[in-house]
Amino acid sequence: MRVFLTLTVFLMGVTTFNMLPADYPVSELGVCHELEGFYLNLQSKHVSTLLEDNKPSIDKLYNKAFDVFVYELDPMRVVFLQSEVDELKKSNFINQWLNIKPQQTCYSFYKAIAKFNKAMVRLRKLTSEIKDTELEIIAKTDKSLKIFIKKHKDKNNWAKNTNSLKENIMWAILTGYKDIKKYTETKKEALIVAKRVFKRQIKVNELNNLEKTKSEISKSVLYVLDAHSQFYSGDEFKEVIQSLTSSFVGVGIVVTEVGVGFKVVELVEGGPAKTQNKLNVGDVIVEVNGINIMGARRPLLARLLSGPQGTPVFLKVLDSNKTSRQVSIVREYVKTKQAEIKSELISYRGQKMGYIKLNHFYTGNSGSPGVSGEVVSLLRKFKARNLEGLIIDIRGNGGGVLSEVVKIAGLFLTSAPITIEVGTVGNGVQIHADRDGVSLFDGPLVILVDELSASASEILAGSLKTFNRAVIVGSQQTYGKGTIQEIGTVESVLNKRIQIKGAMKLTVGFYYLPDGSSVQFDGVKSHLVLPELKTQTKRLLEKALPFALKKPDKIDFEYDANYKWMRDVRFKDMVQYLKAQMRVRNVLPVDLNGKTKVAKIKNKAYNILSDIIEYSSGPLRSSIATRFEK
Repeated sequence: MRVFLTLTVFLMGVTTFNMLPADYPVSELGVCHELEGFYLNLQSKHVSTLLEDNKPSIDKLYNKAFDVFVYELDPMRVVFLQSEVDELKKSNFINQWLNIKPQQTCYSFYKAIAKFNKAMVRLRKLTSEIKDTELEIIAKTDKSLKIFIKKHKDKNNWAKNTNSLKENIMWAILTGYKDIKKYTETKKEALIVAKRVFKRQIKVNELNNLEKTKSEISKSVLYVLDAHSQFYSGDEFKEVIQSLTSSFVGVGIVVTEVGVGFKVVELVEGGPAKTQNKLNVGDVIVEVNGINIMGARRPLLARLLSGPQGTPVFLKVLDSNKTSRQVSIVREYVKTKQAEIKSELISYRGQKMGYIKLNHFYTGNSGSPGVSGEVVSLLRKFKARNLEGLIIDIRGNGGGVLSEVVKIAGLFLTSAPITIEVGTVGNGVQIHADRDGVSLFDGPLVILVDELSASASEILAGSLKTFNRAVIVGSQQTYGKGTIQEIGTVESVLNKRIQIKGAMKLTVGFYYLPDGSSVQFDGVKSHLVLPELKTQTKRLLEKALPFALKKPDKIDFEYDANYKWMRDVRFKDMVQYLKAQMRVRNVLPVDLNGKTKVAKIKNKAYNILSDIIEYSSGPLRSSIATRFEK
């Protein structure tokens, strides 16, 4: 039996209700049905349905699922006592579900909800019993606060009694206070805000206890499917989508909650708040469009500030002197930090060389182009100034949107397959290729990588390496993530009408390089390893993650050898030549100005690129295929 099917039966099964109490709430019964349908539909979409040998042990799987579930319900250890956690674990996740007693599943869910409700009532009561003077005494000096927080720093265990639970609550409030007081004028104001934020979260959890429990169960099960599947709340999903795009519509500010509103702690470069010169760092926003926002949750503030591009938002703000003023800011596109691209064109050893640093493979929107469009613009500018060689730096780039990296790889190839996706979407196999028959740049290319170059970065480096199109320089290997995830609302990912609020990222397949190999665990090996980027610890890599899927077998896939930029023998000879040049420089290190010293990583990449330009433009130039340019 596949692990995914075991998971489904184990958690929600085919439910019967002869053991349910007579007063079992209809709402909770409905939620149990929804969860049942959710997990049953997951079975056909997750990549584990294709892999018989990717099975963690059942004990490991469900013990971890429980740990995630209860942690998400009580991350600060302020809700449950240790005895309650033990009881919950014994009655819910292990004895009944592990032994596959589906008729008891909804009854277990009912008991979990009841236990959570009771614990939340106690939390509210204990919090109300904490006097302001108790907190003020601890927070009186930085030393006394530090001692208290350090004493309670280890929160791996739940409290054994209500006295310990009360101390945990005080620790949680004061931990928030420690961060808030950086932005408030007085300690008293910071304590008021910290306690208000804590009480507000209690109220939110009480009002949404059923939805929260449902969400955390979903989150815990997705967590143990593999290293990258994940469940998101509505607000979390908005942040994820924003991280994958080049820009968003807003005012461009970073804020923190203070006593009477939200203090501006940063104006985003290029954002409307800064370009329109309407706000200053330190201003406190107290109203948005006439709505008082004192004590408001951050998601509410985000919704009030967002709106259509070109429309105004009206703010009431207090400056550092407590003088109020009315401000209107026209909402515009704000570029995300992931969309920042560093570039330069330099002359070195009589050669024109370009450099492009990509932090993320983001998609575009009406506000600005995606990363592939930005790279096209930069390449055209570089070529207009006689570009001879290029470095693309993807160190620390954890991936992004697949279509964008396929477009970028295609800029350096005439026509060729970039990656092959094998999974549960569509007909099971999809070939992502560049098919336009032209390349934008056909000169020497270096891809600079490290161990955090992952996913889409590995597609770029791996595909160009397959066709001898680029020399890979950096760490011994890249991160080693060879899986593909689909991101969207629960209904869109599963393509079913399911009443589960929220969204998900689900692993739906593996991607393979054009030679049929997978980068899972092994990553992309560098042609030239820089000592500064040698593997420091395997704990940083994909293979060290809990529930990481095993490397799949190589698939049979053939491509035209004419796609290669340089013949294999010649390319191998060039790499040997580059290694020899590196050894010489290690003995006599020089920087770009010819001064003797230890060169920086980027400078070393420039030296390697310079050697490639010399090598490829010499007598061996005839071995390089002629390419047409866009």
